[in-house]
Amino acid sequence: MDVGLVLQGGGALGAYEWGIVARLVEAGIKPVAIAGVSIGAINTAAIAGARNGDIVASLDALWSAITLPSIPWLPQVAQAELSLFGNPNFFSPRMDYWAAASWPSFYSVAPMLATLDEIVDFDRLNDTRLHKVAVTATRVEDGRPVAFSNLAGPPYENQGKPLDARHILASGSLPPGFPMSEIEGKHYIDGGVFSNTPLPRLLAMLDDRQLDTMPIFVIDLFPESDGIPATIAQAQNRMKEITYENRISAGFGGPEGLRAHGEMIRKLAGTIKADPSIANSAEAKRLLRERAFANIHVIEAANAPFSGDHDFSSAGVMERRERGRTAAEIWLKANRTLTAA
Repeated sequence: MDVGLVLQGGGALGAYEWGIVARLVEAGIKPVAIAGVSIGAINTAAIAGARNGDIVASLDALWSAITLPSIPWLPQVAQAELSLFGNPNFFSPRMDYWAAASWPSFYSVAPMLATLDEIVDFDRLNDTRLHKVAVTATRVEDGRPVAFSNLAGPPYENQGKPLDARHILASGSLPPGFPMSEIEGKHYIDGGVFSNTPLPRLLAMLDDRQLDTMPIFVIDLFPESDGIPATIAQAQNRMKEITYENRISAGFGGPEGLRAHGEMIRKLAGTIKADPSIANSAEAKRLLRERAFANIHVIEAANAPFSGDHDFSSAGVMERRERGRTAAEIWLKANRTLTAA
């Protein structure tokens, strides 16, 4: 079954995406259109650029590379914080402390450039016969959201030039931890700063048949609902959840409201298309794309502790991977009729 994927950013929380996507692929589900941001963009690269088309092996290789080894004698609460000192295959801390006042960021992401070049088959990622891909970033000069894609055309910031590791990292250049990315004289930071759910970018890549019928998976890494914080750390964590949650879904009252909106647009489609003065406008085309909301399936990650987004410890990553697999398994069992079609 062909599907679309929308992958959010969230640092180490991206291990949920690893677990969910791997289990769906094992069940015969095939991502043919993928939009990702930040760690979701990195996962997107591993999926679309999977060597020999083996998505599960590609995700396994990526997360094996960026997961810190277990230290049996160190308490897990301490291991969860170890990435603050760097992650050898992802980011390394700056050591020029004498120049700290002029640092553009706390870490260098040069290790991830090397990791992506080793793991990802960029020729495959850029092959539009296999899949459509978009990763989002925020342009620093004007604050606008942009997308890099393997599709050609002016809407995309790379304007038909092949995607490479720089574009993937631009999507995850979250300050002040990571430096902004410069590509061809323009500067970019994490796309999640503007929107952490690149659903509109996915819809823009789909043809009419896909908009009408193709299932779309949106993986939410940040919960809309959570407990009342009692400490500064909890308050900061809750603020982060609200900042990066799926605002598109929340704006419609959740997944059910999102699907109801899509059904309404489908009912209006005939009326809109019947009037050429409306149907040919960019606004109408954008609205009609939202009929695909009726095809959306949201899979939510479990609530994560304060350290969740930077917990690259073996125990933390594997727990999130297994929770992701469990969430995918629950969806598969509840949607056997759809997957059998």
